Amino acid sequence: MVTKKNIIKTILFLLVGSLFSGCSSPRYLPEPEDIGTNRFGAYIMIYLKDWNYVEGEFITIKKDSLIILQGAYNDNKKKVIFVLKKNIEDITLRYAYPTNYGWTIPLFMALSVSHGFYALLTMPANIIATSVVTGAGQGAYDYDIMRDEHFKIKTYEQLLMFARFPQGLPANVDLSKLK
Repeated sequence: MVTKKNIIKTILFLLVGSLFSGCSSPRYLPEPEDIGTNRFGAYIMIYLKDWNYVEGEFITIKKDSLIILQGAYNDNKKKVIFVLKKNIEDITLRYAYPTNYGWTIPLFMALSVSHGFYALLTMPANIIATSVVTGAGQGAYDYDIMRDEHFKIKTYEQLLMFARFPQGLPANVDLSKLK
């Protein structure tokens, strides 16, 4: 039975759920306005042909492998991983911290209540619109390298613009001491 109490419970449940929705990104990623001055590499997820994956900060590319710093956002568990190019199935890059519009979902839901009876029409429309905008904001700084039509790579070297060391690993850099 639909009662005022059940409707309020449902709205509160949706409001609280939408506040906690969204993905998190590593703290070392820059805000969108700081992309050009960031000293770290992009966050990279490499999907391997054996259905495993590797994720972390993209350091650079060597002749036959990509160098990834795992645990870059957790000082206690950092390790450098070499991923052979021949084992890679797909790559996703996140080069900036995504813009979070999740706060708009509960706000527009609450504003819809002020529409009275018409809230039955405006609330679903507001939920759909704000959810679409929030979803687009979460993926705005992501590239699916192998599938993205606008950024289809032909060589792995094209990925170097997202690496911490885009011109290759300097001779004086000790990988075990990267922070």
